[in-house]
Amino acid sequence: MFANNNPSFGSPLLLGERSSYNDAEKCVLLSTASLLISNSEGESFPVKAILDSGACCNLISENLVGLLGVEWQKTDAVISCLNGASAGIAPSKCLDISALNLPPNITLADPHFHKPGKIDLLLGNEYLCEFLRPGQCRVPNSQLIHQNSVFGFLASGRLNVTGNQSSRVIQCKLIANLQDLHKDMTKFWKLEKIEKPIKSVEVEKCEKHFLKTYSRNSEGRYIVQLPLKKDPECLGESKTSALGSLNSLWRRLSKNPELLSLYRDFMQEYEALGHMKLVSDNNEPSKSYYLPHHRVFKPDKTSTKLRMVFNASALSSNGLSLNDIQMNGGLTQEDLFSIMLRFLKHKFVFSADIRKMYRMILVDPQQRDLQRIM
Repeated sequence: MFANNNPSFGSPLLLGERSSYNDAEKCVLLSTASLLISNSEGESFPVKAILDSGACCNLISENLVGLLGVEWQKTDAVISCLNGASAGIAPSKCLDISALNLPPNITLADPHFHKPGKIDLLLGNEYLCEFLRPGQCRVPNSQLIHQNSVFGFLASGRLNVTGNQSSRVIQCKLIANLQDLHKDMTKFWKLEKIEKPIKSVEVEKCEKHFLKTYSRNSEGRYIVQLPLKKDPECLGESKTSALGSLNSLWRRLSKNPELLSLYRDFMQEYEALGHMKLVSDNNEPSKSYYLPHHRVFKPDKTSTKLRMVFNASALSSNGLSLNDIQMNGGLTQEDLFSIMLRFLKHKFVFSADIRKMYRMILVDPQQRDLQRIM
């Protein structure tokens, strides 16, 4: 029988954005059609229209209104896009489609769908389904799709365009609504802010208990007291249960000579290093607790293939364990995310394993009877 000595913004911002970071730039095409629109006098004007299934209204440019000579009235309406953002709705440069095997037997609604062009008309979802006709074909080896419509086949989908760095388009977005910007940035920083966890009352009591009771011996090793929240006399009898666990462990070890030898070596080293000592007094102290233990065998380990785990959560005869009467000091290390961030702050980092680190901390001799083992 041994006693264990160790404890278990203020102005607009310009945001520059590169359209792609890969050699293959992505260009998503919306369906466009080249149309002729006539005014009341029978004059026709060629325009390029865009068919937008996400639009809830139909729009016409002021320039086209002037050409058609129609009357217009001022109205109080708000037109907004997704999240108040803006983006180009036609190719920003001429796309090379020579390598595409476009179907020769179809009439395109916009023969120049791959070229930049001025949009004078937007036809929304209100009439989109009326424009569509049965029939669809996909361009081989691409994500370009042609959908039949009353105007001809509409080209839409994605094109991958290979180019060098100098040919890439740099987009510059102006954020003018500073109030919304402030809200968005506030949400972002709240999300990304790393805050120290709030200490519980019990954690603070543990820290105060440590500062009040710790000491160091002549070797410089710390001697601490267990942070008990109840008198250990409230614990029931635990020796019988620990002895039963030991007998069960011995029966299993006796069937495996290798494990039995490793177990003996572990316990002998534990005593030789002074991490436990033999109890010479046969009288049972008034305050004691016996820790059951079990083996953990990891044959792939090079240093310690077998180690023993001492269970301070084992219940005594009255249903209380040593852990039940101790305060919970919480985690002593930072969360993994904070540790990884700290690694980025230094040019050189290293990790190390302190051998038998927790055994270097001694328990106050007055409390060692609470960590007896069989």
